[in-house]
Amino acid sequence: MATVTILTAATGNRSRDWLRSLARLHEEVLAARARLAEAGFPAAELSAQQDILGKSADFMKQVLARGEVTTEEVLRFGREMRPRILRNAELAARQQLAQIHATVTQWREHVLSPDEWRRIYVVVLGPKMPRDGHAQYQYFERVLGAREGGRRLLYAEGISTCADAMTLLGTIVLDREASEVFFDNRTRMDRDVMADGASAYLDELFGKLPQGR
Repeated sequence: MATVTILTAATGNRSRDWLRSLARLHEEVLAARARLAEAGFPAAELSAQQDILGKSADFMKQVLARGEVTTEEVLRFGREMRPRILRNAELAARQQLAQIHATVTQWREHVLSPDEWRRIYVVVLGPKMPRDGHAQYQYFERVLGAREGGRRLLYAEGISTCADAMTLLGTIVLDREASEVFFDNRTRMDRDVMADGASAYLDELFGKLPQGR
């Protein structure tokens, strides 16, 4: 996918900087392919990974030799690789979620009391783009219940460390305690405290939005 990102930027681009990026990526792909046998893939999956890296390396080599690429070539390569990428994504999801499930089951059965489990918060860390349908978030929606989304199950967009996640969680919990005191609504401060006033004033300026908007 990094190949397509670079080549999409390259099409119609007069700058030659993308060639250096592609050359580095080509070297990394060749090195990864050489080490695939050490990764512990089952035989059938090992062949599939070799196929993905091999086709990617071949395509990059052709582009580097010519020093140019067309949109049609990028599309053709991407469409050819699509089923392979989706298959890899499915396998990765299964492996990741199986490991998470084993860990969560161990905690729930042997570490946490029933009361602690009922009060537990889960903070899923991730960037902006995979937020919709995020695999780990989906898992905890099933475990905790979809109604806990935004309550005890939180997606921390743009946060990548446990320390930052704990800081965010502490802020949320304290805000909710204050929200209950002031507003008799535990999640009122999950919204901008100015939200209602802003909506009222914007209705004055622009008129009320149609229902359902």
